Amino acid sequence: MQDCIQKPMYDQARGGRPPSNVPEIDVYVGVKEGEAGNEHHHVAVRLFGGKHRFLPFKMALRWRWGIATHWSTSHTQLWSAVRYIHATTPHKQIVDKRPEIWCRDGRTKLNLFEESQEPWNAPAWKRNREDTLSDPLHKKSKTNAFTKLDFSAIVLDQRLLTPNAVLEYVQEKGSKSMQLWVHTRQRKLKDFIEDALELEDAKRAAALERETDWALIERLGQGRCQCGESGCKWWDLAAKFFSNNPRIDRERLAASLRKIISVGPCKEARVPLIVGKERLFTRTDMRQTRPPQVLSSIGVDNKRLSSTPLRNANSVGSISEYCW
Repeated sequence: MQDCIQKPMYDQARGGRPPSNVPEIDVYVGVKEGEAGNEHHHVAVRLFGGKHRFLPFKMALRWRWGIATHWSTSHTQLWSAVRYIHATTPHKQIVDKRPEIWCRDGRTKLNLFEESQEPWNAPAWKRNREDTLSDPLHKKSKTNAFTKLDFSAIVLDQRLLTPNAVLEYVQEKGSKSMQLWVHTRQRKLKDFIEDALELEDAKRAAALERETDWALIERLGQGRCQCGESGCKWWDLAAKFFSNNPRIDRERLAASLRKIISVGPCKEARVPLIVGKERLFTRTDMRQTRPPQVLSSIGVDNKRLSSTPLRNANSVGSISEYCW
């Protein structure tokens, strides 16, 4: 499978440019099905870095390896394919409990229960509830209760961001169960809307919570400066600092600061103390930018300054005048 994904066979009669990126397998889950001696294989594959037509892979398997395959067009996401090969049904009462798993990131184990769960999606959740109106009678649930999750899905899908917008939608398009649910909780609609927005933003917020201090600096460093059209005052300040102190090794200083921010001040990551006879900043710079507050914001304060200078100083002046 790796060979066929990385070296697909393209039908030149179709024309078009050759692909610029080589496809790679991100996740592979393979199982066996059928009786002994008459077994066949099912494979769930997710590609890394985008989508791709499956015909070139199918041709490579057929002509290079002599394997005839059928590719499903109904499973468009990994969770759906994993659920098909991992979950039992009335028609498939036995599944392979020892699947072959391969992951691009080196994992040898994969929680197939978690991978087979459909990610929550507001439009899809709303559509599934609406589709139950047309379900066959024998498949309909006896209880069609409206829940808070149904409310959140409608709020996010229709962008009902105020209580009045919710009430208007409920009156014109809401089901009986939704109207009853909203009416009995009308005083709490503002809180429920905030909960729905928090649910929508949870994935991004969780990623920011896991972000390290250095990853934060790298991410902000790739964005636009917030100083405006007048230019970046911090960049000008750094340029002035190294211009006034040419003997300071800027690469060593940057590496030292990076290590401190990444692992914190410790024996292996000393906080640099810059001491010398040259004035590092003018009093105007100190008043305008307040560097000590900047250092405190990244976990560096006066109590944790090391006595290891970045260069040899011929004379030591006042800390208030020569140190940052």
